[in-house]
Amino acid sequence: MFMVVIQKARTKLTRLDVFLLLIFLLFLDGSAFFVASDFFVIGVFLLLLAILVYRKSRFDVEFFVVLAVWTAINIISYLVNDKLPINTFLGSVLKMCIPYFILKIIGASFFEKLFRFLYVLVIIASCFYIFEVIAPSFVNSLTPYLNFLVHGRMLENGDFYIIVYKHLGLYAHYYGIFPRNSGFMWEPGAYAWILNFMIIYKLHRDNYVLDRKILLLVLALISTFSTAGYLGLFCITIFYIIKRHSRRALLILPFVLLAFVYGAVKLFNTADFLSEKLTDYQAIGMEVREATFGEESWERVTRIAMGRISLENSLVRPWGDGINLSSYIVKKYGEISAPNALATLLREWGWLGFIAFVIAVWRFNPAGFKKGFGPFLLIPLFISLFSNPYDSCKYLIFAIFYYSIACKNFKNRKIC
Repeated sequence: MFMVVIQKARTKLTRLDVFLLLIFLLFLDGSAFFVASDFFVIGVFLLLLAILVYRKSRFDVEFFVVLAVWTAINIISYLVNDKLPINTFLGSVLKMCIPYFILKIIGASFFEKLFRFLYVLVIIASCFYIFEVIAPSFVNSLTPYLNFLVHGRMLENGDFYIIVYKHLGLYAHYYGIFPRNSGFMWEPGAYAWILNFMIIYKLHRDNYVLDRKILLLVLALISTFSTAGYLGLFCITIFYIIKRHSRRALLILPFVLLAFVYGAVKLFNTADFLSEKLTDYQAIGMEVREATFGEESWERVTRIAMGRISLENSLVRPWGDGINLSSYIVKKYGEISAPNALATLLREWGWLGFIAFVIAVWRFNPAGFKKGFGPFLLIPLFISLFSNPYDSCKYLIFAIFYYSIACKNFKNRKIC
C-alpha cells in the first residue's frame, strides 16, 4: 500500500509543472536581474492567481491566518519603529503568495516533481562544471556572451548565469584545478544546501538505499567546497548509519566518527574555505565592517554575529519587526546585514514565526513518505539556512511551511 501511494506521488512532469518549477527556481536562485523587478513579481502573482481561479481551487484558511499574522507583525513594527514602507510590505505579501500558489497548482506531488526537476539540472550543471575544470580559460571567455541575465555586482565580477549553471568570475576560488561549484544556484554554499536537501529526500523516499543518483549528488556537493554543506553531509551520514539499524552499520559508526575528526582537522589546516573563514570569524567577532561596491556601501557583520544580534533583539522584540530593520539593532549596531536566513527569520517573524517554522519542518512529510522525514531534515537544513541569505531561502522555507501547515489536504494525498 505504501509503495502504491509513492507511485501516485511520482506523476509525470507536465509542461505546466516545468514552467511553475522554473519560476520557483528563478525566485529561489535570484541571480536573474528581472526577478528583482516589481513588474515581474506582480505579473507572476497575477498569472498564478488566474490559474488558481480557472481551476476553481480552494484557498486554505491557514494561509489567510499566516497573512493576517504577517500584517499584524508589521503594524506593531510600524507603531514601534515609526515606519512602514507600504510598497515593500505589499511586495513581501506577493512573494509569500507565490510559493503557496505554485504548491496549490502542482499539489501533493510538488516535492517529488521538484526533486526530479532539480536532479536533471544537477546532471546538466555537472557537465558544465566538468567542462570548466578542463577548460577554465575558454569558459571565462564565454562570459561576455552569457552574462545577459545578471546585473550589478555579478556583472562587474565577471559572473554569468544561464539558469542551468552559474559561473563565478572574479571571486572564483580554486582548490588545485577544481573551482568551487555553484551549479544552478547563486553561489556554492547555496548549491550545497539544495544538494543536501535532495540527498535527504532521495534517501528517505527510497528507504535509505544508496545508488548512483546519491553518488552524483554527493560528488556535486563535495565540489562546492562549502563548510555548511560538509557539516550537513556529515549529519546526514550519521543519521543514515543509525537509521539503517543494522549491526554492521552501528559497528562502523565509531570509525566514521574517527575518520570525520581526522579529515576535518586535516581539511581545516589546508583548506582556506574552512580555516581562514573560521579564523576570520573569530578575529572579527561582533565587529561591524563596511563593505563597498562602486559608489555603494553597507555595513556587514559575520553570520555568527548576526545570529547573536537577532537573538538579542528577539528578547526585546519577541513579536518580530516585519519588513523593518529593528530600531533597537539600528541604534546599537547600525543598519547591518549578513547572510543568515535563520537570524532574519527570527528578526522578521519573532518567536511565534520561528517556532512555527521549526514545528513545520518537524512535521514535514511529503506524500508517500514514511514518518520521520522532518526530523531527519531539521539539523542539516538549519545548518544551511544559518549560512545563506533569507531573501532567496525564504521561498523554500515557505514551501515547506505551507506544505506542512497550510495545505492540510496534502495529508489526504489530494490536490488542493
